Amino acid sequence: MPRPALALPVLILVTAVSMASCTGTDAPPTPSTTSTTTTESTLRPSVPPEAAQPVDLRPHRLQPCALLSKDQVTELDLPPQTSEGANTESGICEWFTNQSAPGRTETYLFRLEIILSGDPLAEVYRESNDLNATTKDLIWQVFEERTIRGLPAALRSRFDPAASCEVVVGAGSTQGISMSASTGGSDPELCQRMVTAAEWVVDAARA
Repeated sequence: MPRPALALPVLILVTAVSMASCTGTDAPPTPSTTSTTTTESTLRPSVPPEAAQPVDLRPHRLQPCALLSKDQVTELDLPPQTSEGANTESGICEWFTNQSAPGRTETYLFRLEIILSGDPLAEVYRESNDLNATTKDLIWQVFEERTIRGLPAALRSRFDPAASCEVVVGAGSTQGISMSASTGGSDPELCQRMVTAAEWVVDAARA
């Protein structure tokens, strides 16, 4: 008769051991999504905001250089406008100089482009996360979302923003403005000068 009396404690002991093995420190951890979330959050935006107050750039396509006055060009410290810069077919105005000194040659190129199709700002956003096929580094080392006179814009640079910088403004209806600069030297204010130039171009286009 004593054998049935021992069955219940043995069953309780086995159950307790089984529960401990499920709830103890050796239980498999809950999967975490932290790394995925972190990776996604570091991606740059790939779609630009809409232009709430579009600007029609078509009237300025044939005379892009006229969008910056002589006084503004002087204040921006741009070099002389080149004869090739005002291209009525491409909507491009350029200012270029090649400054030579003993053992050194520095070039400066500033370029304003009026773009009527293709949505240049959307293209800039699409390229914001592009990687170099060889090094896997971001092609555009600098990418900043901006607002230029109420219009969506982006500032970007491939390498050193003190040596090259571009500001692209979305004017709406797939149109846009690109104000860029490249220099063989180093100018800490280069990007800010391009932002200022883009602001004045928008002002002139609206006027």
